[in-house]
Amino acid sequence: MKKVIIGIVIFVNLILVTMVVLYVLGIVPPKNDAEPVEGEEAELVQQETLFYAFNPPIVVNVQDGRKLRFMQIELQLMARSQDALDPIEPLEPLLRHELIMLYSSIDGKLIKTLEAKDKLRTDSLALVNKLLEQEGQKAEIENVLFTKMIIQ
Repeated sequence: MKKVIIGIVIFVNLILVTMVVLYVLGIVPPKNDAEPVEGEEAELVQQETLFYAFNPPIVVNVQDGRKLRFMQIELQLMARSQDALDPIEPLEPLLRHELIMLYSSIDGKLIKTLEAKDKLRTDSLALVNKLLEQEGQKAEIENVLFTKMIIQ
């Protein structure tokens, strides 16, 4: 009788472990019996990701010790709706100017690290959203992506 009980316990544990592994790997989705509250349905629909590319790339001089270097950055703004990107094109000269001022102020020696590049990216995002708000627009840009960065 003990062997039967031990066998059942082992069998149940194997089933539970298998279900947990399948759930963690995403093979078995969690059961969601809850009905969405009115208005939540729109949030449950995955939103499209849209991009706005700055063309031509931004080119600035950066000081690297005693050397003067050039930095070229191709960047794209990421948003979840076309409404968020619509004000970008008419404001591009202002955005481009402020981004050039930001990029020109960096130290050429420091920008070589991944952390410095990420900080520059987050500073760019904050700057873009701040300028949009100052111009009476919604600050809905989610990310700034550096699609190319050359320092020479």
